[in-house]
Amino acid sequence: MRRLPLLAAAAVVLVACASATDREGHEALGKTSSPVINGEVDTPPRYDSTILIQTVLSGGYGAGCTGTLISPHVVITARHCVSNYNESSRTFGADYDPKNMYIWYGTEPRGSEDNLVARIVHPGGSYIDNNDFALLVLKNAATKIPFAQIRLAKPPVKGEKVAVAGYGLTTTDTGTPTSLHKRYRRENLAIAAVGPVESYGIGAKEIVLGESICQGDSGGPVYAQGSVALLAVTSRGGNGKAPTATQPWLGCVGSSTYNLFTRVDGFKDLIVKTVTDVGEKVWEEGEPKPEPPAVPVPDPGALGAVCANGEECASKLCVEWNGSNVCSEACSDLLPCPTGFFCNGGYCLAGEPPPPDPGTTPAAGAAPGTTSSGSCAVSGARASDAAEGSLGFLAVALGLAATRARRSVRRRRAAQ
Repeated sequence: MRRLPLLAAAAVVLVACASATDREGHEALGKTSSPVINGEVDTPPRYDSTILIQTVLSGGYGAGCTGTLISPHVVITARHCVSNYNESSRTFGADYDPKNMYIWYGTEPRGSEDNLVARIVHPGGSYIDNNDFALLVLKNAATKIPFAQIRLAKPPVKGEKVAVAGYGLTTTDTGTPTSLHKRYRRENLAIAAVGPVESYGIGAKEIVLGESICQGDSGGPVYAQGSVALLAVTSRGGNGKAPTATQPWLGCVGSSTYNLFTRVDGFKDLIVKTVTDVGEKVWEEGEPKPEPPAVPVPDPGALGAVCANGEECASKLCVEWNGSNVCSEACSDLLPCPTGFFCNGGYCLAGEPPPPDPGTTPAAGAAPGTTSSGSCAVSGARASDAAEGSLGFLAVALGLAATRARRSVRRRRAAQ
């Protein structure tokens, strides 16, 4: 298990930055999110859907952010928490490697991480305005903490009472906080503005609060005070003041402070698709809490899990089957599939093999129980995408020419 370096605070102007120490103890510059100012420790916990995200960057730098669990496998956070960000041009660059991202639960996270990140999802686009939004797909279902309701059917309202929560700096911090900072909350805040407000540079998918958050809180939630439904995620803000060694939060306090948050209702389609792709349902505000799926959803990367390419699969093999992309592995008469999966054209697929169409016979080289019309075909397979030299891939290679069907399975190669 990996431990994270210490985070030190710096100015909160637009996206907050902080210094960090690498594993040899040298000072280095890294990015962090914002924490809750003039709030209180979240004890007893009211906002347990709020989680801590830590990322190890190149050179041992550390970056800390906050996020909100909205289904057992999906977290909402800010785009600048998952992608490189250029503050001068206000543009996003390449995404971080999800393998270097770690998740902690609880008011006071300690010890080894509670979860890992399998995949980053965001709407694309280059500029932070209206676009500071991302989702994380977790490797394992987060069953120890609750997931949050979310408001997708309508926007927040000016003057509405809200609460914020996060793992960032507070006015009780007098120096460099540890990377595993306590979670704070602040309640009974009023939404100052709902975008668009062009004269203040507030986008159509953004809202504004006054003094509320600070470094380490980026990506964290704005909850509706009554329903505790997620309304928005922390993006950027401050008052223009530079921090001091003993007052690292100085840029986050006072009546001149204003902070911008990205509304979740502006990304409804992406949220619903991401949660649906992992076999789960969004809990919309005011609706009954979704029941867990009758059939357990495979953890990301496992056999049968949804994937975009082979890099997301433990087997390094992603195939297209009946309109979805799923993680698979090679199979043959000598290399059978695990229980609950069947071999089709040299690939393991979930469920039972489809019945043969009347009057058809299995194609030469097809896997047991499949037919040339009722199953799948394999095209463009290369043994180099997974464990080379296995008997399963020999079977695939030998069976390619003879296996054809109406529903195709296409292999998604791992990104190089």
